[in-house]
Amino acid sequence: MSASLTEIQITWYNAVRKCIEQTHAASDVPTDVKSDMTANGYTASATEANCIAYQDTYAPGKRMVYRLLTEAEWIECYKTGKLNSHPQFEWVGDAYDFSRRVLRIYDNPTNRSNDSPGDDYFNYYSIYNSYGFRLARIV
Repeated sequence: MSASLTEIQITWYNAVRKCIEQTHAASDVPTDVKSDMTANGYTASATEANCIAYQDTYAPGKRMVYRLLTEAEWIECYKTGKLNSHPQFEWVGDAYDFSRRVLRIYDNPTNRSNDSPGDDYFNYYSIYNSYGFRLARIV
């Protein structure tokens, strides 16, 4: 798990694409895993449907692949002091409902929010809030 945000002002879909890119770029990921990912459409240009399939069904529990933290993992990392402080909302892998994804924020960890996975920020009372993400990986 990365302690700092990997990137900010990013959509949920693009955050998942970054996880996929990172997996393909990692030298310790077996070639057969990378080939399987490519065959399933899990590439840097993955469709929105493939991003959802990758994060929701392919990556969880799979060794060596990068993915977004789950909401439970994010909360556990916050409670154990593994996250650094920042003002951005963060995408986590969990779905909120059929069309939205969960966001968490370090400054108020009890606050659970959600947004369209195609958005990269929101404007709340003229305060610009960008969305970021962290990488997770089972090694």
